[in-house]
Order: sequence, then C-alpha cells, then structure tokens
Amino acid sequence: MPCSRARLLASAAIVLMPLAAPAQTAAPGGPSLWDLLKPEYLVQRALQGGVMALRSQMDVVYGAMSVDIGLGQVSMTDITLWPLLPYDPDDQCKITIERLTLRVAPLDRPDLIRLKTQAQGVEAPADCLPPEPRQALPMAGLENLAVPRLTVDLEYDIASASADLHAYARVEGAAAVDLTGDIGYLAVDAREPETPKPVVYLRGAALTVENLGLWEATKGMLPAPFTDPAQAPAILEGLVASALADMNRPAPQPDGTDPAPAAPDSGLLPPEAPGPGFGAAPAAPAPTAPSAP
Repeated sequence: MPCSRARLLASAAIVLMPLAAPAQTAAPGGPSLWDLLKPEYLVQRALQGGVMALRSQMDVVYGAMSVDIGLGQVSMTDITLWPLLPYDPDDQCKITIERLTLRVAPLDRPDLIRLKTQAQGVEAPADCLPPEPRQALPMAGLENLAVPRLTVDLEYDIASASADLHAYARVEGAAAVDLTGDIGYLAVDAREPETPKPVVYLRGAALTVENLGLWEATKGMLPAPFTDPAQAPAILEGLVASALADMNRPAPQPDGTDPAPAAPDSGLLPPEAPGPGFGAAPAAPAPTAPSAP
C-alpha cells in the first residue's frame, strides 16, 4: 500500500509539473499556460468575437481593447464605424469615438445587474441622420454632431425588479441633457413572443436641459407660448404627461382580465365590448334646451 501511494503521488507530480513550470509550456518570452487561461484573455476573446459578428452589419475598426475583471470594465479606444444606412447611398456616414467604456456589476454582487456605457469624443456628420432630422440640423445652427460625453447607466436589482437609470448627453453647440429615473418595477411581458412589451412602473423622473446655443438658434421658430416663461413649463409638463399616457397600457379589470379595447375611430363599439345590461352604466339623457318663456 505505501508503495502504491508513493507511486500515485509521483505520477501526479509528473502530470502537474508542466503547469508549475511555465517556461516548459511556452517559448522563451511568450505567454505561459496560466496567462492564456486568465479571465481577462477569455473575456477579450469573447468581445473580439462580438466585433467580428458586428462587422457583418457594418464596418468597424478600433485601436486597442483592455479588460479589467476586478472593476468589471472593458475599454476600447479609437473606434471608427461605417454604418450601412439605406438613406446614405454614398456611404458618407462615419462615426468616430475616442474612447468607449463598458462597466458591469462587480462579481461579489450577484443580485445586481449593472450596465454603464460611456462614450467620449463622439463625432458624426449629418449624413448619419435620417432625412427629417438631417434637415433640422442646420436650423439648430449645427453642421455635424459632436458629443464630448454620452453616458447611460442602468442598475437593476434582481430581487425587487427595481432599477435606477441615469443618462447624460452633451451635444456641442446645442444642449446638455441629464435624465434620472426611479423605476419601481421593470420587466418584459413576453406572453406574445412575437411582440414583447416592456413593463415599467415609474416612481419618479427628473430631466434637466442646459442650453449651449440651441435656444438662441431655435426660439424664433417656436410658437409664442413655448417661449413664454410663464406658460412654457405647464405646456411642456402637459406634453410629457400626454406622451406617458399614450405609452401606458390600461390597468386590468378587478377580476384580473385585460381591459376592454378602446372604441375605434368610427365611434362604434366593438362587438365584444359590454353594453348596457352587462355591467355598464346606462347612458345619461341628452340635455334639452330650455323652453322659451
């Protein structure tokens, strides 16, 4: 038995010897086997595969890529994109990004999903915009788009399905926009796989716009109420509320069923909509004009 145990230990030592001696597994000056198995290398290889897949949709080149597993961060520099756009037949759209940083939640936070994307030094010509926004660019006094900083940061708590959102964009010569959102519940309704719908319960949001020249260029083209400090806040608040109401889905009925569909433009109720006698209140009588004395 002791002899067999000694023989087993000797065999294990022979098997592990190449791993313990990196110089025997690589050429002098080259990476060792441990280096090739580093998580940073594996993540970088996976991201490079993503870049190769992206090149099937657009032309992409970059200068360098670095991965920091401890910070959960990936950085790329000197990125150039040539999107293949249907409204740009001459292929004039060229997007350059000086630095792109992606950060996710740390490894010791398995209950948190975080995706922070920050781009610095983004530039794009007007050819990258669809025709209608492209026509509005000169009206704003801009020849192209220069975005010194663009940030989108989303933190999602898996247990409560709540999320915190922060977005910031600065367009040189136009404006800087800062948006924060407090989301109480965030999920996806995929009961109809062909048309999944986001489910968002918004507890609060704040939007700040800093004027960097856009106001002076466009205020002469706006209706008078939008330029009146006494009326503009209420008008903008109403527009935002209306947009949120249009995106909002009607609440379900008390019995848990989906709400009845809205009446079509013709004014006729759909056949399945309940009428008087099926839980709906009777129609109020039409008002009559007072009789002449």
